Amino acid sequence: MDSKDSTETSSELGLETNSPSASQTLLSNEQEFGVEARSDKQNPSEQADSVSDLAGESAEVKDITRDDAPYFDTAVNIPQITPSVISASEAALMRSRVMKDEGLIARSQWLKIYLVAALLFNLLALFLSGHLSDMTFWSNWTKQLAGGGYKAFHGDYPPIYIHWLWLVSKFYLATESFIATNLQLKFFAQLPIALSHCVLISVVYKLLNHEKSSKVQFHSVLLFTVFNPALLLDGPIWGQVDVFPTTIALISILLGMDKRWAVAAVPLYCLALLTKFQMICFAPVFAILFFTRPKVHIIGCLLAIPVFLLGFAPFILVGEFKSAFEHAYINTLGQYPYGSLNAANLPLLLFGNMGADSDPILQSIQDPTLRNVLSVKHVGMLSFALFCCVIFVHGLFDLIKQKHLGFERDFQVYILRVAMLCALGFFTLLPAMHERYIMPSVIIALAYVGLARTHYFYAIMLTLIAYLNIDIILRHHSLNIFPSLALMTSLTFAYAFVDHMSQGRLNNVVVMGLSRLIKSPKLALVAMPLMLLFMAYYLTFGGRPDTLTLDKEQLLLSKLEPLYSRQDHGKLHVDRSYDGNFLSLDGQRYGDGLGTHSNSVIRYKLPDQAQRFSFIAGIDDEVGKAGAVVFVVRADNKEIWRSQRISGSGAAVSADLDVSGTNMLELKVLSVGSPNSDHANWVNPIITLDTEAPELNAVDADKEVIVR
Repeated sequence: MDSKDSTETSSELGLETNSPSASQTLLSNEQEFGVEARSDKQNPSEQADSVSDLAGESAEVKDITRDDAPYFDTAVNIPQITPSVISASEAALMRSRVMKDEGLIARSQWLKIYLVAALLFNLLALFLSGHLSDMTFWSNWTKQLAGGGYKAFHGDYPPIYIHWLWLVSKFYLATESFIATNLQLKFFAQLPIALSHCVLISVVYKLLNHEKSSKVQFHSVLLFTVFNPALLLDGPIWGQVDVFPTTIALISILLGMDKRWAVAAVPLYCLALLTKFQMICFAPVFAILFFTRPKVHIIGCLLAIPVFLLGFAPFILVGEFKSAFEHAYINTLGQYPYGSLNAANLPLLLFGNMGADSDPILQSIQDPTLRNVLSVKHVGMLSFALFCCVIFVHGLFDLIKQKHLGFERDFQVYILRVAMLCALGFFTLLPAMHERYIMPSVIIALAYVGLARTHYFYAIMLTLIAYLNIDIILRHHSLNIFPSLALMTSLTFAYAFVDHMSQGRLNNVVVMGLSRLIKSPKLALVAMPLMLLFMAYYLTFGGRPDTLTLDKEQLLLSKLEPLYSRQDHGKLHVDRSYDGNFLSLDGQRYGDGLGTHSNSVIRYKLPDQAQRFSFIAGIDDEVGKAGAVVFVVRADNKEIWRSQRISGSGAAVSADLDVSGTNMLELKVLSVGSPNSDHANWVNPIITLDTEAPELNAVDADKEVIVR
């Protein structure tokens, strides 16, 4: 095009060729398409080659309007590039203006810095203590795959992550390494999660760049994504994989709103479902997207069939498809018969943690049929189903009313809000939720902020809820915070639902009101110190157990070495619960005691001066209302104390027994019914001596200990 046409095109696109923004746009286009400014000192032949190469490149570049600009193109409104617009002098001027506008580092360079930082923090976080039970799952499944391949595998996960563990097992076999629950296995298990975190950062970067965010918005959102405490706690610290499938689901949603790649949305969503079944929470989103381009998405559904078959191909080849499918998608539905499994959601708020999902919502209901229909499980599932129907109908109505084509910015913001709300509703309303199942809403909220740019509340609030909920279980802070946290989750969900139904008007009103309050200097002077003091107190004292002060004639039985220890599951833990957390009974944390599992027997040789034995016994809070046991104390093979049936929903008991003249003390825990979740604690087990006790070593190296 000639200079006049170029000027007109720039004018139509809202660009002025002599303005800094225009220069910045041209420079970003130059970098995006790999065009480098040629030096003024090039010889004629090099200049000719450069112009020829550039002409070839520019011929492939076409105009992209705002409506059909894909998410994964950072440049919007790109004019055709000719050799004349990137002379060396003009390129130098553009670079200087970019450095003036953005500082010494361009945005593309900032992305690289943030990606390196994310990888570094993911690696460093691996060294922190994680959730032993979940890491043991990865270890056992890797051992199964190493020993007998897919034929010998028996797990409840969909196939994609299992394929990764199969590759890990091959590495162990090739290097003849021993498979154990250690840092090496944690590194391999978390490698896809660290890479998924980097992909998420890149997606948020593209969304921010696409919408021409300010410098403050750009860095604040990316920093919050890179160093998000919930992402780091759930992934590299805990050892879970929620970031992996949710990032796949997020990309599939974004592709569903892209003209060129919409056909790949459903197959990619199928891949997310093949990674973790919880991604079913986004089904209403794809139901709405389907009606934006039905023919394209029908083709996508057909393409999802081979994706599904390829995902299960190894199991199909060894004849284990039916078993693998049932374990991953059917049996897992009734695996946890609780209203809430440590999830701070609405069932926990109304019915308590780990209450039976078969209980009726009202205890006064006597009719068996009505009790079943109105059980916590069925009411929760019905509530989520109704919620999904409302969201779907509202989405269709919005499509018809606004005549959306599926790729306008307003509709894209709408769809991400729907996705975030569906993930949050899935966690808030349904029974049998775990503490980590809120993570998909956090990840979608980060992308939502990247596109909407003004809705920081959701990303911050959901991150806070997810972090506290996971931290309660991982570090076992006081469970007394559960009801408050569940109320916070429920109110956030209600707020998000009303905000969505009002097309974001509620959030706008609230933001305007808060902005006026924030402008008050007195409020800032009071609020900031209070927030800092609260966080300092929580981090310092939130997870600290109660300390026990002993008299000079007392000693702790848990500090002595047992002569014999046996239990049906796991191993004996000193000063920790069966899961390795702080000992906790009735919401109270303790620093001294024994954590065991039924059925168990622990024997100690008592000192000659032993006179009294006192203790507190109960089911650890980490299993909620589950578990039921009987505690027994025997002195020289004679029973001297037996508790009543103690369950997770009941209170702990204490006792003070006479053990004068006893040589051998035996502690037993007997299961009542199913042994599942029988995490039993002997807390503050104190031996009182009748005279000043001699100094005793906690561990006698010469003593033979029998542990079976």
